[in-house]
Amino acid sequence: MTLGYQTSWRTTISDALRTRLTPRFCAVCTTINVADAILLESAAPINGVTVAVLQECIAGTVVTQEDLDCVRKRLAFIKKDLHTVAGFSKKRFSPESLAARLASPFLLAPTMTYPQVLTVA
Repeated sequence: MTLGYQTSWRTTISDALRTRLTPRFCAVCTTINVADAILLESAAPINGVTVAVLQECIAGTVVTQEDLDCVRKRLAFIKKDLHTVAGFSKKRFSPESLAARLASPFLLAPTMTYPQVLTVA
């Protein structure tokens, strides 16, 4: 029963995300940014669904355990980083720098880093 529940959620969320991100009749592979990943993570009933859908959208193929582990680590990393911003309400953060972070690609090339979220002076 759990497997069916996971599969139906995965399909529903995956279809909704692809519909929003890609024009009809395009390739299955889509560009996922940090904001998409956070939105998907909050919509999915369990983390395993989030990870599987993200990887399927990014790669457009069936995934391996190694792929899922990579996505799971990246998701934890971006959430931790943005929880820092959300947790310090006494500081004001630059909306432009936060928007740049959220618009960043979910998976970065090894030489790239996410834009810094800057505080307002």
